[in-house]
Amino acid sequence: MNTKLLAPFYIAAAFTLTTLPASAEESVEALNWEELPAEIQQSLSPMAERWDKLAPQQQHRLVRRASDSGFKDKAERWKQLSPEERQRIRKARDRFQDMPPEKRQELRSRWENMSDDDKQKVREVRNRVKSLPPHVRQQAREDMRDMSPKQRREYLRKLKNSKSGNKNKGKKEQE
Repeated sequence: MNTKLLAPFYIAAAFTLTTLPASAEESVEALNWEELPAEIQQSLSPMAERWDKLAPQQQHRLVRRASDSGFKDKAERWKQLSPEERQRIRKARDRFQDMPPEKRQELRSRWENMSDDDKQKVREVRNRVKSLPPHVRQQAREDMRDMSPKQRREYLRKLKNSKSGNKNKGKKEQE
């Protein structure tokens, strides 16, 4: 078949396909909070105050996700967080979103390829760090911000050893 005759068709098809997603998103209507089922409202209760400010697409996406069994637990955990913790999580999410796609994928792959034991160790370290006074955590973050991963590991190892050394020192003094 003659490709010159089909060229206008291909151009029209490409144009239609590229404009379809934009027009499909525009046709999504906002959802009225009061008209949502009670169980969806309960799951999405942290969003109630700003529901009208959300884009219609985001409202629809949240309603779809609210029917997921784990969503309610996550929403409940979010409500229990302090405003400072929520802000910290938002900043971390923004930093992650600002990363190049390759770096995000690398981080996901590293986590997914970790053994369950290694993941548990990461969680334990995170919980230990969370138990530190805020000013100590902030100082450690500032100290490590410009370090390479190798330097960070060494810094954390020394920090851990100095703390365990202090504990042992205290025990020896008590004896």
